[in-house]
Amino acid sequence: VYFVYDDASRKFDILSFPNADTPLTLDAVTPLLACDVWEHAYYQDYENDRAKYMSKFFECVDYHWAERGWKLATDQEWVEMKYQ
Repeated sequence: VYFVYDDASRKFDILSFPNADTPLTLDAVTPLLACDVWEHAYYQDYENDRAKYMSKFFECVDYHWAERGWKLATDQEWVEMKYQ
């Protein structure tokens, strides 16, 4: 599942693809976040509890990286964060 910015409509969207396809092959979208929701990604740690897996995923998402991708896609100024 991908959270993307649709360059044509200038809106955010959520896309899913079969068979490991990716939005990288599309011209009109910029991928911002990706989450593997196939069972092989979470079954060993979470068994059938996809909701718990997703909860943990959103705890560790780098939202600054997603914001960076969105700002670069929309030609907004971006200031790189410096960690000390």
